[in-house]
Amino acid sequence: MRETNVSASAYAKHYNATWKQLMKKQGRFPPEEYGDRSVLTTWTMSYEQARRQSEEAACLLKLWGFLDSGEMWYGLVAAGSGLAEEMEVPGWLAKMAGDELEF
Repeated sequence: MRETNVSASAYAKHYNATWKQLMKKQGRFPPEEYGDRSVLTTWTMSYEQARRQSEEAACLLKLWGFLDSGEMWYGLVAAGSGLAEEMEVPGWLAKMAGDELEF
C-alpha cells in the first residue's frame, strides 16, 4: 500500500473486487464457500501490479512459478540469450538475459 500510495479502504475494495473476479474465473467455488482467500487474492493483486510495471518481470514470475526458487539465477537466464541462434526465444526472456540489472 505504501509503494502505490493506496489507502486501506481503497485496498480493501480492490482486494474484494479481485477476489470476486478470481472466483468467477475459476467457476468452482461460490464466494461464500471459499473461506481462505487471502493468499490467492493478495498474490494476484501483487502480480497485476508487477505486470503493470514490467511485462518482462511478470513473465519471469510465471516461469519461476514452475521452478524451485533456488534453481533460478542470472547465469541460467543469460544462457537463454545464446539460444536465440538455435530456437525462438521469447522477447521478454531475451531482454532479461541481455542485462543483469534488468534481471
